[in-house]
Amino acid sequence: MNGRGVFLVFTILIAGSFAQFDRFRDFKNNVELRGRLPRGRGHASPCGQTRQVPVNLNSVSQEVMVAGRDLCVDLSRISPPGSKKVEAFDMNGGVNVIVTLEHTPIYTIAHIHSRNISRNAFDKKVMFQFMGEKGLLLSEAELHITVIWLSLDVDVDRDGVVDFDSPFKKSWKYGPDGHGAIVFANMDKDSLDPAKRFRDSDDDFVSNSNDILDLSEILVQTDGPSKIPEDYRLTLFMDDDSTPYARVFDGTGVKKLLNPVDKVAFIDYPGSFGVHEYLIEALSYPHRYFNGFLRLNLGLEKNGHLIFQDTVQFKVAPFLMTSNLLPPDIVFTSEGNGNALFIDQLEDFVVNQIGISVRSCPRNICKDDRWIQDQLEFGYAEVPHRTPMSVVLDSPRVNGLSTYADKAILGPDVGFVDYQYSGATELDYFGNLEVTPAVYANGTLYALGRIYYGNGNYP
Repeated sequence: MNGRGVFLVFTILIAGSFAQFDRFRDFKNNVELRGRLPRGRGHASPCGQTRQVPVNLNSVSQEVMVAGRDLCVDLSRISPPGSKKVEAFDMNGGVNVIVTLEHTPIYTIAHIHSRNISRNAFDKKVMFQFMGEKGLLLSEAELHITVIWLSLDVDVDRDGVVDFDSPFKKSWKYGPDGHGAIVFANMDKDSLDPAKRFRDSDDDFVSNSNDILDLSEILVQTDGPSKIPEDYRLTLFMDDDSTPYARVFDGTGVKKLLNPVDKVAFIDYPGSFGVHEYLIEALSYPHRYFNGFLRLNLGLEKNGHLIFQDTVQFKVAPFLMTSNLLPPDIVFTSEGNGNALFIDQLEDFVVNQIGISVRSCPRNICKDDRWIQDQLEFGYAEVPHRTPMSVVLDSPRVNGLSTYADKAILGPDVGFVDYQYSGATELDYFGNLEVTPAVYANGTLYALGRIYYGNGNYP
């Protein structure tokens, strides 16, 4: 073996105590090194993506680690001259920590792994001892570790209950066998204040308990000691692409944490078996510049540097148009000069013969604009185990009916959305926007139908 590209990996279950050190010296736990531990390798780290932590000779270093997320110690950088062997031990005894020593011709590192949650600060203690000729102790270093559990959790399997640390929480898959959390675009108005004209997505507070039902739940779950050191702190933050399209509140909906302006929130560590509840709302449906995915992150920082990150992903429930072949619930019309008799006869027939209601846009709002089909399109959005939200899509047409939806239709569980476009033409009006019923096309079943539209410039 010429040593090029070859390395040895030794797995050590740290057992016994420092007082029993001598009786382990003949065990295979001890790594016999060919030559002195390498030094002077430059700035490149052999730890790769594993978090590297420093230790110093003849001193005690302290670190917080997240259970299941390994630490790496570069022993090459601190090995004293004349070192022939390095040994590692759990100073408390037991099998709380697993250390893997890896040695190559250019470095020696220690991988530290633990899933054993700490109940007291820095209760996991590892000793590194550097030995010279004939087992002479040259120097030693201690690493004291606090192991905590952190998890950011959402309803991944869409059953209405937040899942604990699901392996699928960072991804999203369509369909009945799919996975991934879903959130409403909060486009309705749950406030009962008649003076409020804005949608819930337009303000930065939660109106009431009905508004909370339009938000999706998030949990931060922790385990470990009651406190973590002051130089560590927890953060919540959105990916940059998600920040303009979401808000996050505390579990009561009272405190605002994240929004398009406030991009990072520092949160308390809730301690042993601790839980923080949060709520998220989307501020937009997917469109040309937004793919509909929201990514929220839980971070652990040390002295302002991110050392751990857990991520969940939401998909915004899309706007779904309804076919005009579906049974109607409400008939909308608009009052205009000379059509009062028509509306009376229409209402009489619809109410008495079909059994549904009629809603007319008053003349003072619609200003004799009769082309309601050109102005409005109706649909809905749906999140599992929540009441569906009816949604009115307003066209880029600017006329008397252009303010009708937000003034007269917007309300609890009835949303409103519009996308104004200065280059819109009559071909972009909604007389040229329809959706089929369920249809097969090119061998694919489109259970919700397919949208078809005129050849305009509407985005």
